[in-house]
Amino acid sequence: TYGETSAGTVQRKAVMIMLALANHLDLEMATADVSSAFLYAELEEELYVQFPDKTYARLLKSLYGLKQAAKCFEEVLKSKLHKLGFKSIWSDKCTYIMREGGHYTICCTHVDDILFISSCKALMDRLIKGGVDAHGTTKPGLQDELDISFDKEGLNYLGINICRDRDNKIMKLSQFGYISKAIASFPL
Repeated sequence: TYGETSAGTVQRKAVMIMLALANHLDLEMATADVSSAFLYAELEEELYVQFPDKTYARLLKSLYGLKQAAKCFEEVLKSKLHKLGFKSIWSDKCTYIMREGGHYTICCTHVDDILFISSCKALMDRLIKGGVDAHGTTKPGLQDELDISFDKEGLNYLGINICRDRDNKIMKLSQFGYISKAIASFPL
């Protein structure tokens, strides 16, 4: 994977379709961020780092700054999602769906950020936290595999603030935080 430098990024239109589905069908939503994501991936090739004292050490895990770090983590995340029963869809390799007992959960991945929508809160919670599935089997969740912080209300994804009025099926999207940062970086 040394020459592979691409990062797993969901298509923007897939995110907008998921948000529209969540709003129209009144689905559950959550977002997640994987902490120290690139450090989870093991390296396939032999890489060494030189320290200031001129000693060397072989890297066994990916590090931030390696050109293949994002691609390596994409493989780790894909493996974890497949283990939970998710399958990627043909039109976007970073959009996954999992069906169980007449319910479904869909997730979009953008490097280390994940957006979940689900027809069943219990299914989504089990996939995130772990628990008992429809067959009575205890299964681990994504949180058992990776250090993840969750926002169960799905209020922010990729810098998009999501304001949702579920009773009236209204969802407003804004990038107030992004715009505020941009304005602050260009003082008058």
